[in-house]
Amino acid sequence: MKYRKFDDHIVAIMETGESITEGLLELCEKEQIGHGVVTGIGGTKYLRLGVWDRFENCYKYTVKDQGSMEILSLKGNISSLNGKPNLHLHVTASDDSFNAFGGHLDQGIVQNMLEVYVYPYAETIERKPYQYWFFMDI
Repeated sequence: MKYRKFDDHIVAIMETGESITEGLLELCEKEQIGHGVVTGIGGTKYLRLGVWDRFENCYKYTVKDQGSMEILSLKGNISSLNGKPNLHLHVTASDDSFNAFGGHLDQGIVQNMLEVYVYPYAETIERKPYQYWFFMDI
């Protein structure tokens, strides 16, 4: 991944084979981002998506491994959990038949490229446990 810092945001370009979540976490650690917003578009060849099951209080996952898919929207936030950057990302993507799908992004692998904007904020927001998940402590 390569990136460039501007006054109030960072633009990152990820290339084929890079992990979306690992790359963004590395960027957040390197730039010491403990609170911010993420948005992006691009291509992917693999997604592991989740949806929260409110009856079983856990994520249910599915894998989309179809070769070439478009990321129509990558959105989420950055917070801190136990002193380390934490991502909460959602993605909407489409397959080569133009069928759209989406969910909570657990893992993703870039195909061709992914363009991501990161808008960091000065103060850190910590996540604190609440029942079965972690809420931002605001």
